Amino acid sequence: MISEAQARVIIDEQLKDSGWDLTNPNNVSLETTVDEYRLDYLLKDKNGHPLAVLEAKKPGDDLRKHDAKTKKYAEKIKVDLIFLANSEKIYFWDLKQSSYPYEIKSFYSQIDLERKTSLRKNSKEIKSIQIDKKITDRKYQIDCIEKISDKIENGEKSFLVEMATGTGKTRLAISLINRLFKANRINKVLYVCDRFNLVDQTDKNFQKFITDQSSYILNSKGLKDEKSIIISTIQTFIRQYDSISSGYFDLIIIDECHRSIYGKYRKSLDRFDSIKIGLTATPCKYDNDNENSEDVKSIKDTLKFFELDEPTFTYDLKQGIKEKFLVPYLIYKAKTIKTSDDEGISINKDEIDWNKINEKDKKNIENLFDKKDKAIIPHTWLERKITIPKRNYSIVNEFLDVMENGYSDNGTIKRPIFGKTIVFAVTQSHAITLAKLMDKNIKSRINNENTSERIADFVVSDQNNEYSSDAKTKIDNFIKKKNPKVLVSVGMLDTGFDCPEVTNILFARFTKSNILYRQMRGRGCRPSEVFDKKNFWIFDFVGNTTFHGDKEEGDGGVVVVKEPKEKKYNKKGLIEIDVEDWIDPSSREIIDIDDDGTVIRPKEDKILGDKIYFKCEEWLNKQKNMNLEKEKFCKIVGEYVRSNINDIKQIEISDFTYPPFTNLRRSPEEVFGGEKNLSVFLENFNKEIISGIR
Repeated sequence: MISEAQARVIIDEQLKDSGWDLTNPNNVSLETTVDEYRLDYLLKDKNGHPLAVLEAKKPGDDLRKHDAKTKKYAEKIKVDLIFLANSEKIYFWDLKQSSYPYEIKSFYSQIDLERKTSLRKNSKEIKSIQIDKKITDRKYQIDCIEKISDKIENGEKSFLVEMATGTGKTRLAISLINRLFKANRINKVLYVCDRFNLVDQTDKNFQKFITDQSSYILNSKGLKDEKSIIISTIQTFIRQYDSISSGYFDLIIIDECHRSIYGKYRKSLDRFDSIKIGLTATPCKYDNDNENSEDVKSIKDTLKFFELDEPTFTYDLKQGIKEKFLVPYLIYKAKTIKTSDDEGISINKDEIDWNKINEKDKKNIENLFDKKDKAIIPHTWLERKITIPKRNYSIVNEFLDVMENGYSDNGTIKRPIFGKTIVFAVTQSHAITLAKLMDKNIKSRINNENTSERIADFVVSDQNNEYSSDAKTKIDNFIKKKNPKVLVSVGMLDTGFDCPEVTNILFARFTKSNILYRQMRGRGCRPSEVFDKKNFWIFDFVGNTTFHGDKEEGDGGVVVVKEPKEKKYNKKGLIEIDVEDWIDPSSREIIDIDDDGTVIRPKEDKILGDKIYFKCEEWLNKQKNMNLEKEKFCKIVGEYVRSNINDIKQIEISDFTYPPFTNLRRSPEEVFGGEKNLSVFLENFNKEIISGIR
């Protein structure tokens, strides 16, 4: 255990990390005496006026027991802000806002303290500011804003808004932000988007509806302190959040929050002492579900992050359809003969081209046959390890048959509108295949034209944390232009994508995740101002709607079923998919594809370096009892590995004899409390991070 004097050396470093100049008495006064009181630190504004007091103690000392004494110090010099620190933890206390001090992740910077003080002096009652009906005018949106406004007035800081896709979550958030700005409750806002393709759209909405505040999209060039609203993905943000203090943001909005904060990167948002509002289209319920499913874990983690037992406000799909803000849907089910059996796909040996299979897969398939002429191939392999070309032809032709002729339901012909169509595919190869088939058949069967313009196109997400200009152009064309009418997607259009002219959703990809299923389904539910969109159609060729129990009583959809007549079989369970059907923010990258279908990849060392960065953030998020000094050291190690990615196979203690480690106030052994503990850290780091990405 180190002494209080040694703890102050670390506290000094923590203050410097937040931008404080301890050599300038107009910034920080040390050991200041006021009457009978001695203040360890007095933090001041740029003019030398007191802003906050800081009480320092040795590690292990429960800082909260010193609150009454420190409060007297603050009252004596007429400030309302208090910090308590022991080198391992930092507590903050706003005497006018909270009854007790609470833990934060860093000291506020001087400018952040000045901003907070100014806001508090000039704040207005939130409800004295009228909600701008040009931004939000629907009753449920106004009810939500009023409810959150009341709770903010009562000192609450965490909120979760659950609203169905298409009901205006972004508009609601902008309207609330506008109100809080006008009430002088906020000065800096972070808006976290779920996908790279949503940041432009969100920024345009801010510029359209909040003209007296400046917004910008965060990129590698860094933060723009002169602007009020930052729009970013979590992947971009975690590269830069260490450079700002816990007090930088007054409000953080997390869109599609169950994905953005899911498990791995919540530490980057936990760092900030601000109001936090999560937006989600996913019902936060998990009764009667598998406790170990990714959906349940995601929902529990989301509620835990916001420290809530249930959402603050809910408006579901059924309400939206009933009140005519969303359109209902019809479900058209069909399966091919080969894929209709839930046990798997029956394959004859002579149906396989063995020359096109690699040795590893060849052995696996031979084991499945087990010296027999027939085998059951797992559905898992479809479009990943095997493909049935005629199945893809059948899916496309079945869809276009219904587009042309409608479907007879007990003598009544039901006809879909061939507006815009989104197809959800399994892989890049699958997406390209379906797009080409759609393009060729639409031109020959429906349009009767031969043109080089693509009527069907594809857009794919993979593993890079960037949004390619080609992908953006394709999505923009899909929304704004006549063609493409069909866009085949892998991981790009399932969340946050807004195109009211979508009249058809085609599932060629199975998903276990009810969260993801609802998101994909929601792409079609927005009403259109261009034509009379009474409903949209879901074409289900993989059993998603059956698996997720989608039916009229539950969600307002009309169900039409077409099962294959050629083969009868006994259902023995649902299709088993072994892979998790989630897009991990840490593993994304955009594949740029030229006109010939050639993949243009970024440099391998950059990809590897990025993996190290995200893996470190993931690993740190899992650690328990990690104090501030250890956390800072771990990040230095991660950056060291990332910068020398081609030269380092693992970290050794000998690495710490070189910069940047030689510039630290305390040695790594001191930080971890001995060489044995340091060795345990290194063993974990090498195993979980370095070995884990190679």
